[in-house]
Amino acid sequence: MTESNCLSEDQRSARDVAMVQAMLLTLTYDNYTAAEFACASDGDMELRTQELRKLKRIADDLEADRVAQVTPHNNVVKQLNSDFKHLATKLTAVMDALKTGIGNYQRAQAEAKAKADRLAREAAEAATRKLLKQADAALASGKEERAEALLTRASAVTAELAPPPPKAAGVSTRTLWHYEVTNSSLVPREYLMVDETKLNAVVRAMKELTNIPGVRAFPKTSMSVRGE
Repeated sequence: MTESNCLSEDQRSARDVAMVQAMLLTLTYDNYTAAEFACASDGDMELRTQELRKLKRIADDLEADRVAQVTPHNNVVKQLNSDFKHLATKLTAVMDALKTGIGNYQRAQAEAKAKADRLAREAAEAATRKLLKQADAALASGKEERAEALLTRASAVTAELAPPPPKAAGVSTRTLWHYEVTNSSLVPREYLMVDETKLNAVVRAMKELTNIPGVRAFPKTSMSVRGE
């Protein structure tokens, strides 16, 4: 079913009127400049106000027509998104649990390897120190050949590291660093952010009496318009 078939005759007519009015106005005010709307008298202001209210009414009609046309489609999209999100949430929860199980195992394997490697390096270092000590003793006793042999053995000592843990096919890991603030008073100024919500509340309440170092309070005037 096309968009036109989804609308009643009155809806299509209202849509066409709003669209035509909007298009004519965009042509009328094409390439306008703000200077063209300057007011030099009360009469000018009255004319500009009437024109502004007319434009506001057309803009409101156009927006109402847009909302009327897109709302049914948005409702369908909203329901579809809700249905898919419900299923995706359940799948994500299961996948997260699986990732946790795999991650805990991989972490335990990595910790076990790190411990085994540390013990192997410590053992190699101890063996090297022992051989060097024996070489020093042999050299002190005038046994140069034995000392040289011991030094050769010491230089050949290596740690037997544990093999890396197996990788899960189709799964990759990466390490991300996070942070937590332990004492906010010690955080350098360049890492702090101005509390704009609190500042806005103070400025709205105090207005021209606002007195906050490093902050300038100033008024801005906005205009609201009622359509004809």
